[in-house]
Amino acid sequence: MELVFRDNNIVIILPDANIRRSGRVVVKTGGGKFMAKVLLRKSVRKVDLESLNRAHNDRIVSI
Repeated sequence: MELVFRDNNIVIILPDANIRRSGRVVVKTGGGKFMAKVLLRKSVRKVDLESLNRAHNDRIVSI
């Protein structure tokens, strides 16, 4: 996995934050799994996310 966050970085998680394309996001799935991704696109019905780790697939999450 390529380095995205360094030691001593602070990650602030705001569920209602206004995120722009290419913004880094932390997503919690319905199953309780957390993922760090990059927001590619957001629509009324879905969110397209790009993986920070090339070993993992990009995701499309229904809203």
